[in-house]
Amino acid sequence: YHSTRALLQHSDLVDALPIDTSEFADLLTAQAAVGTVLKSGGREEPVLAFLSCVCLQQHRDKRSVKQLQGHLLKQCPSASRGELDRVLTGAAGGM
Repeated sequence: YHSTRALLQHSDLVDALPIDTSEFADLLTAQAAVGTVLKSGGREEPVLAFLSCVCLQQHRDKRSVKQLQGHLLKQCPSASRGELDRVLTGAAGGM
């Protein structure tokens, strides 16, 4: 948890968006069967990178997920924003 949160706090994502890194790190580390982490050594070594997937529908009420969705919508060209919103909210039948 602590290494993942530290990595999130020093990422470009957090620089671009004030995301709740503690909540998002909790969400990612609670999904033990999803994703992977890259470390340089043993269990106590800091996380260098991680890859994960978050079910937006399952976690749609979490503040950090709402922040991430809002950021993605702001960055999306206006012509495609409606379609992206439908995908992010599950109205498109995906995710």
